[in-house]
Parts: sequence; structure tokens; C-alpha cells
Amino acid sequence: MQKVLIIEDEEIVLEPLCDLLEHEKFEVLSAMTGEDGLAKAILSLPDIIICDIMLPGMDGYGVLDELRKNHRTASIPVIFLTARVERADVRKGMEHGADDYLCKPVMRKELLAAIRAQISKRKSNQFLFNQRLESLSTEIAAAISHEMLTPLNGIIGFSQLMSFREPGDSAADSEDMAKSILESAQRLHQTVRHFLDYVSLRALTDQPNRAGALLGTGTDDAATIVEFAAVKVASEFKRPGDLHLQLEKTYIGIPPSFLDLVTVELTENAFKFSKPGSPVHVQLSRTADGVTLTASDKGRGMDAKTIKQMGAFRQFDRTKYEQQGLGLGLEIVRLIAEIFGAQLTFDSRVDLGTRVQFSKNHSESAP
Repeated sequence: MQKVLIIEDEEIVLEPLCDLLEHEKFEVLSAMTGEDGLAKAILSLPDIIICDIMLPGMDGYGVLDELRKNHRTASIPVIFLTARVERADVRKGMEHGADDYLCKPVMRKELLAAIRAQISKRKSNQFLFNQRLESLSTEIAAAISHEMLTPLNGIIGFSQLMSFREPGDSAADSEDMAKSILESAQRLHQTVRHFLDYVSLRALTDQPNRAGALLGTGTDDAATIVEFAAVKVASEFKRPGDLHLQLEKTYIGIPPSFLDLVTVELTENAFKFSKPGSPVHVQLSRTADGVTLTASDKGRGMDAKTIKQMGAFRQFDRTKYEQQGLGLGLEIVRLIAEIFGAQLTFDSRVDLGTRVQFSKNHSESAP
């Protein structure tokens, strides 16, 4: 049975509404103040809320604002039912996030049609959400199991071979196995680091107070941070000669640790998806609007559809190309951009390469 919460302070309106919806086989809850209605919504999680605007104490706009702030109630459809019929009132209700707006007196058919339309819309959205969640869960499980178990199996396997080594075996064989163990351990370490960075950043986006404490800090010598991070990545890929740096000394309104992380992720992607011998350009420059960090390559590139689908734990064309990682690199950069109010833009062409720009405005970059 679908649950409807009615928040209405006039009994002469509330009682007929309750009777009508109960007759239509809805489970009906009611409240006569905004505060009581909000408490009942959080406790009972109705399928839909019908709310008057003019309420004693907290008005309908206040109720809606609080509902949208709470992750438990943020997606519940809210229909405003009110005698206020001016266009400005309707617009204000929609700006606050109302799903529909009905004027008193409302006809029975109009009310029921509005309720059923919102419930149907919510079911459809929930179905699509569940589909995406199921798909993402499958991708996460596949990515994590592959990226963690593969190097771990290498560490275990080569360690066992070394433990069974006979006295007459050559030292070169042991050296090769030790090298393979180290490479597997480094790959596993990188996977865990990516995952922990992602989790930490997601926590910051969900905790505005923690993120806000970081917004007043920045990096005075951004060029040094970017150079060190990019050179380190190029060395790890054994392609130092492919790295081309063009860096201006400048301040940027992002703490050094986060700027380092952005540089590492953008540079790693550029090397990962381009061939040895092709150039990777990393540029830090002042622009008319602020400061921009750019990483570009001449690799295989992406089409517009692939760019649109990018997100956490997504690896594209994995069956076609051998590649490592959880697909978190650009998502980590996107989260940092979200936290610090930066802009992240992509320019990519299939078989021509990719350019990613991380830009911070002057108003947020000046010391």
C-alpha cells in the first residue's frame, strides 16, 4: 500500500483529503504543522507528500528545504497544495524543488492524477537507478577483484617459487623472481592508493564542513609541485623523454597535496593511454580567468559517448586494450574540482589523443 503524508493546518481541508485518499486505498498520514510533518516524513518515509504552503511555524517552503537536505527524504515527491495562485508563488515553489503545484480548491481527478503521476515517475527513476547500481556493482566487483587479486597472485606465486629454490638454481632466476614480486607489489600498492584517495574525496564531498576548512589554503609555487609529480610519473612509466613541461610560476588556490594528486592522475592517464615514443605535454599557465593545468597526449582518444559515460570504476575497451587500474583517475580529479570549485574539461578525439584541463578562477586562485 502506497503511503501519502498530508501536511495541512486547516481541518476542513485535511479531513476530506484523508478520507478521499483512504478510499483510494492509500495509507494516509497527516500533520497540521510543518515541524510535525517534517518529523513524520523522516520517520515514516512516505511515497509522496502533499503540503500546504501557509503553515504555522515552519511554512511549506521550509519543510521542502529540509526534506531536500536530508538524504533519507531528498527523493520523496512533494506536491504543494495551496490557495496562492500567483505565477510568482508557483515559480517560487518550483525553485525550492517542488514536483508539482496544485491550487485550492482542487478537483478529485486532478489530485489523484497528480499523485499517481509522481509515484509512477518515482518508480521509473528508482528502476533506472537500480539498473545503474547493479551495473556499477558488477563493474566494481570485476575491477577490484582483477586489480587486487592479479598482483597478489603474482606475489604469492613468485614467493612460493623462491621458497622452493634448490641450492643449484642460478642467482639470476631469483633476481628475476624478486623483480616480479616488486612489480606486483607496486601495482597492488597503486590500486590501494587509488581506492583510498577516492574514498577520502567522496567523504569530503559528503562533509561540507571538512571540505570548507581546506578552501582557504593554496599552493604558492604550483610549478614545482606539478613538475615533481609529472617527472615522477614519467619515470615510473619509463618514458622520461616523452614528457614535455611548460610551467609558469604561479599561485593556485588548492593545497599542495591535492595539486600533486591532480597532476599525478592526469599525467598517469596521459601516459597510460598513449604509446611509448609519443609526446605527453603537461602545462601550467596563467589565463585571463585564472590558472589552468593541462595534460595532453597523442594516444587513442575517446569519442563523445565514452566521455559522457566516464565515472568511478569504469574502464573502457578493456577487452580490446590491456590496461591496469580501477578507472578512478579522472573521477578523483573530478571530485577535487568539485570540492575546490575548479572546472574540468575534456577535448578528445579517437586515434588523435586527449587533452584534459583543470582550471581555477582568479577569484579563487589569488593569495
